[in-house]
Amino acid sequence: MYLKIADFIIKISGKIYPEFYDRFKNYIIENANSFNLEINLSEDDNIPIPDKKMAGPYKRWYHLLNDDGSACTMRQDEILKKGIVRIDLNKEGNKADIKIWNREKDYPQEKAYFAAFFTIGEAFSYSLLKNKMAVLHSSSIIIDGNAIAFSAKSGTGKSTHTKMWKDNFDDCIILNDDTPVIRFNNDIPYLFGSPFAGTSGINQNTSAPLKAIVFLQQADENKIEKLSGIKAISYFLDEIKKPIVPDFLDLCLELTEHLLKTVPVYLLSCTPEFEAVELVKNTIGI
Repeated sequence: MYLKIADFIIKISGKIYPEFYDRFKNYIIENANSFNLEINLSEDDNIPIPDKKMAGPYKRWYHLLNDDGSACTMRQDEILKKGIVRIDLNKEGNKADIKIWNREKDYPQEKAYFAAFFTIGEAFSYSLLKNKMAVLHSSSIIIDGNAIAFSAKSGTGKSTHTKMWKDNFDDCIILNDDTPVIRFNNDIPYLFGSPFAGTSGINQNTSAPLKAIVFLQQADENKIEKLSGIKAISYFLDEIKKPIVPDFLDLCLELTEHLLKTVPVYLLSCTPEFEAVELVKNTIGI
């Protein structure tokens, strides 16, 4: 199976679940002479846990940077002390071995294809960092030909906010409701859709120049401020998908510094009301 996401080509071999053809339907391509990331996917009921101490858990993931520069990332069953999923990514970031523990027979609600789908998304996000791109945890829109990413911790109200944009402006679409891709083309930042779109699954296989990034926090009244320096970096470091090991953190910092030079970044303290949308719209000039 070949995928093209944000002009980034992925080859998936090994275990291909039938559900993938629906999940990836807007991103599947027939073939490719070359690819940016090669993934081998398999099921394994006894996923090994490395002997070395791993960093984490961070957002339910454990991470390890090996001596040769490769990275191991995994989720674990804390009670059974077993691996649930594991990603081994080489130093260059262009090959990943993914193992999935198929737990459906014991936990029917935990579908193997679903675990595999989101683990592929995790490996994809790590490989992007090696190529000076990133996945930003955000709900994003395209309006007036430009993209805006609204980022925040889960449960803050990103999707509620972007839905108000879509419901009130005819030319607004939701690009991706959870994990769009940031990529520079000729030093211009663009935001791309991806099939990895959280529980809602809302996504579009398109892109637009990135007009602004807005971090959200809940408040009793609406207020917006422009971010820069350490304060802006701290927000990015929490919401860019990455393994928490030095090499990848350095890549996040480099990308963040580049973004801060090219895209305005804001903190929106807001209520779940349309006035918050109007405040953003007037501030960024759309």
